[in-house]
Amino acid sequence: MPASAIFLLILASVAPKFDTPVAAGANFTVNREHAATCKLVGRMEAELELGRRLEPGTEETEGAEASCEYQAGPEAVLRISLQQLEAGSDAVLEIANLKAAFPEASVCSIPDLGSTAVLVQIPGAGVQLHVMLKNGKYVLVSALGFGDNAKIAAGVQALTRKALARI
Repeated sequence: MPASAIFLLILASVAPKFDTPVAAGANFTVNREHAATCKLVGRMEAELELGRRLEPGTEETEGAEASCEYQAGPEAVLRISLQQLEAGSDAVLEIANLKAAFPEASVCSIPDLGSTAVLVQIPGAGVQLHVMLKNGKYVLVSALGFGDNAKIAAGVQALTRKALARI
């Protein structure tokens, strides 16, 4: 398994899961925005911001979470995730969890993106921007395996702004 795939699995496992598990066989509806997560950030927009050619996006919806994934070769992945936060979610606790999970990472606030927005740069892996909005939505834009974190961080911020404008 490529190193970036391992990082993606690790990052997905520690990303906040604010939604309540759905019981087997339970009925639920998916918001229209969940059904079109790849429209939050288009492939060509992402290619311009990240400086890499991307494969067409693949969408996935599971419970209250929807995501779109763009591959750039065998090891680079851009993932945009959207989910509804559980009432009473604690952003401070989630940030502490991110810092604990990746002690080597650089973690900083981006105050103009949402009620809580945190940029996480993980050496040798990539960049994630976690945004928790006042309306209860959680947005994650994750770019792993693209190389230069400083350059990619600017692209991830720009893509996150585009996604937030479309929610």
